[in-house]
Amino acid sequence: MDKEESLSQYETPDSRWSLFNVNSFKEYESKYIIKGKFHGQVPTDVVEAYKSAEHIMAQAYYHYPLLDEAANKLLRIMEMAVKMRCLEIDIELKFKVKDKKEKKKDLNRLINDLDKKEVFKNPGRHLHVARGLRNYSMHPEKNSLHGTLSLNIYEQMVNLLNELFLPDSYFKEKSELLQSLEVKTNELKNGLFVLNINNKSFLIQGAKPVSVDKVNGNWVSFWVAHPIFKEFKKLVEGKVLDPPFFFALKEVDFINSFQLVGKLLNETSMSICRSNNQTDNSIYEKFLNEQARMTHELFEPYKMLINSKIGTELMRFRYLNCWH
Repeated sequence: MDKEESLSQYETPDSRWSLFNVNSFKEYESKYIIKGKFHGQVPTDVVEAYKSAEHIMAQAYYHYPLLDEAANKLLRIMEMAVKMRCLEIDIELKFKVKDKKEKKKDLNRLINDLDKKEVFKNPGRHLHVARGLRNYSMHPEKNSLHGTLSLNIYEQMVNLLNELFLPDSYFKEKSELLQSLEVKTNELKNGLFVLNINNKSFLIQGAKPVSVDKVNGNWVSFWVAHPIFKEFKKLVEGKVLDPPFFFALKEVDFINSFQLVGKLLNETSMSICRSNNQTDNSIYEKFLNEQARMTHELFEPYKMLINSKIGTELMRFRYLNCWH
C-alpha cells in the first residue's frame, strides 16, 4: 500500500454525518464549526488556542468522535484563561504552605478567588460547571462518545471566555439596568396581552426581560414572552407546544404600565398591550383553568423544557450578537 492510498481513510467523510443530513463539508462547516468571536480584551493566547479547537471541529467531518476532542480542547482553554485572568487582576496562582514553600492553587481555588474579586461578574456560576466537565473528561473510566451533544459546550464556551475578560464594572452596570427594567415592566409579567411583532399578533401570558447585554456598544434587552394556547392540555400531553417568543430590543418606550413599544435589532417596531377583547379573555380563562388542573408529573417537565429553552436562546443570542 503506497502513502497516497494509506491516507485515504483520513480524507473520507464520516458516514455518520449522513444521519444528520450533512452531505458536504461546506454544509458541515455552516452547522457544526462554531467560529471563535472575541472582543479586544481577550488575550491573544486564548484566541489562538480557540483556532486550534476550530480545526479539531473541522476534522470531525472525517472522524465523528473528534467533536468530543474539540470540547476537551475548549475545557483546557478555559483552565488557561482562568489563570490568565487571575494574573490580570492580581490573584496569585500559588499559596504558601509549611516552611514558606509554595504550592500551585488548583482550578477550584482559583475560580473561588475570582468570585471574591469580581463579585458582580460572579464567574464561578459557569466556571464551576465547566470545571466539573473538565474533571470528568480528563479522568475517564471508559471510552465514551457524546458527539453532537458536545456542541452545547462550544457556543457557551465562547461566551464564557469573552465574559471572563470583561471588567467587573460591566456586570455591575448590567445588573443595575436589568433591575431597573424589571421594575418598570413588572405589570407586564403576568396577564392577558397581545404581542405585535414581525407583522403578526399573538396572545401572550405576559412578557419580561431576562438579560441586558451590550451589542455594538449599546445596551440591548433580551425578552421572553409566553404564548397562550387554545388547547393547552392536549398540546402538553402530545409534547407539541410551540416554544416561547424571544426578542431583543435596542429601544424600549413605555406608554404606561400595561403597554410598551420597542425597536428590534433589525430596526422594526413591536408592541405589547393588554387585551380587553372578550374572545381573547375566554381563551385565556380556559388556558388558566387547564394549567391549574394539570398534574405535577405532566406540568413540571414542560416547565423544565421551557427554562432550558430560555437558557439556550439567551446563550445563542449572546454568541451571535455580543462578540466580533
